[in-house]
Amino acid sequence: MQSQLKLLLVFAILQLPLALYQRFFEYHIASGDYIAGTLTAAPMLSIYLIGVIAVIMGYYLKKQLTVKTFMLLVTIAFIPTAINETKATVILLPLAILVPTLFQVGRESRIKILVTVIPLGLLMIVGYQYIYKGLYTGRSDVLSFYTSGKAQDYLYKGAQAQDVTGKSESEVGRIDSIILAYKENSRDLFRLIWGVGIGNAAVSFSRKFQGKYVDEYLRLGGKKTGLSHFIWEIGLLGVAHILWFLLLVFLDALALRKGKDAVGPLALGWLGVTAIFLISLPYQNLITKNELIYPFSYLSGFLAARAYIFARVSRNAETFSPATVAN
Repeated sequence: MQSQLKLLLVFAILQLPLALYQRFFEYHIASGDYIAGTLTAAPMLSIYLIGVIAVIMGYYLKKQLTVKTFMLLVTIAFIPTAINETKATVILLPLAILVPTLFQVGRESRIKILVTVIPLGLLMIVGYQYIYKGLYTGRSDVLSFYTSGKAQDYLYKGAQAQDVTGKSESEVGRIDSIILAYKENSRDLFRLIWGVGIGNAAVSFSRKFQGKYVDEYLRLGGKKTGLSHFIWEIGLLGVAHILWFLLLVFLDALALRKGKDAVGPLALGWLGVTAIFLISLPYQNLITKNELIYPFSYLSGFLAARAYIFARVSRNAETFSPATVAN
């Protein structure tokens, strides 16, 4: 597992030179939308690298990394997220830093919060703002985007089902896509609860593998967010199961975070990764992004297996403890 994590880290490091090449040599446009590294889109690159930062935080807080190595790796992972214009970075990045830190509550960790973690987080947010404003001078800075009401206009356009043509993706905001998914499927209570079925609304590489709901799904922006996608395909009951799944992953990581072996740092960082996936549900449709959902599912399954073994060993140790035998 350590070797596989190192491989994922190598992939993250390789994104830096590629992202710089894409931004300054390949795409000569005033937009970061095409700065995706080896991933499918700019937001996917940012989410992957912010997840890597969360795991690096876990290793640092568990004293598996020196301060110099920690700062170097975080800087390498941060720069591509700052030049690809993904505005959600200012929301997801603090989660990657703070969530692992909050659950590593020892005295030494509190000192690290004061000395490195909080200043690092502030420095990265300020750096992101500076880089964003410097590269994309024709646009308002990212903090103004969130404070001036532009974020609300960007996420929610008040689209109505009868008015959406589907010819332009900008017609439907992300919040609109969730509201429209709910309204459209609420016409049938069974469909609202269970959805139209896995694959019956999703886009496929061949029309023969697409269900009869795909046109309506696309027209109403169903593929824009994970939440809207799940409402369409697996309904509100399915959404509840997705949230329950993420909670179970979080609890497994929480149970393993104090481990002294290599699992402890990964579990601590995975608390931040799980929080990132949860917050991303109403913003991005990650379930269709193999480059993210495969490693997330794989490593979550690894931690679930280790948590099961840990719980079983703990029960056996309690059953055959000296106190139990004496009684």
